[in-house]
Amino acid sequence: TGGAGFIGSHLADALLTGRGYVDAFHDYFRAYPDAGYGQTFWLWASEGRRTPYGSWGNGSAMRASPVAYAFDALDDVLAAAAATAAVTHDHPHGIAGAQAVAAAVFLARTGGTKDDIRRFLAGRFDYYLDDTLDQIRPTYQFDVSCQGSVPQAVVAFLESTGFETAVRNAVSLGGDADTQACVAGAIAEAFYGGVPAEIAGPVLARGAVRDRQADDGRPLCRPRCRGHGSTGFGEEGRWRFDSSRSRPRPSSAVRDAAPTRSRRRKSGPPGRPRRNCSPTPGPTASTRSPPSARARSRRSSPPGR
Repeated sequence: TGGAGFIGSHLADALLTGRGYVDAFHDYFRAYPDAGYGQTFWLWASEGRRTPYGSWGNGSAMRASPVAYAFDALDDVLAAAAATAAVTHDHPHGIAGAQAVAAAVFLARTGGTKDDIRRFLAGRFDYYLDDTLDQIRPTYQFDVSCQGSVPQAVVAFLESTGFETAVRNAVSLGGDADTQACVAGAIAEAFYGGVPAEIAGPVLARGAVRDRQADDGRPLCRPRCRGHGSTGFGEEGRWRFDSSRSRPRPSSAVRDAAPTRSRRRKSGPPGRPRRNCSPTPGPTASTRSPPSARARSRRSSPPGR
């Protein structure tokens, strides 16, 4: 998953230890600065900011599932999910997205049926969950808003027959695939009783490698987006974290040795994301009106459905 899903593990750590969410996010970001975070979160964490940035994006929903395991009452889950979102995503839609995912996971793990989950999310958050995936796919587009991605991810779970089909359903939408697979997979894990061993095993093994790389000071991956930069030099291109800059930079020796064309920044359509990153932010999120969900936008649905 992307960086927000990675932050979910740090959120779980904060819930277990009682640490403040801001401190936990900052500490883990410094330990894993190139884990594929969205650009706005990257800037927030790299500059050590402690106030939210008004986001309605789906990062709050992607990281919310651990909350469902930390409390035994739905009201407590909803309150805690709102608190975890408000650290960065304090727009009402960002908070609602986190609450919806945490509530769905809680209902799934405590014996709720798919109809229970559908009714609660539709009633509490006004999410439209009656379209099928076949109805959503033809007109669906990449959408990083909670309103435009969380309901569709929930439908991917509702139409699943197991953990793997839930994830495959989410990816099949062709939208913000890592986020939607994270959301659908989190609900499916709770509902179906875990992640199949043939899926969990390789993922946990890769996680162990990432931890060793982090301990050794090596990059966790070869970042590919404009927010992260890339030398294309493998392990020799070690990242030097510089909080005074907007992104990590390779060591000077590697940078000087790189051919000129490898350092040239390619331009793309404005606002279109490269792989594993969020769209380049425009105006501050809090100054923009949140987009409505796209699944029903072409059929004149009420705003926010």
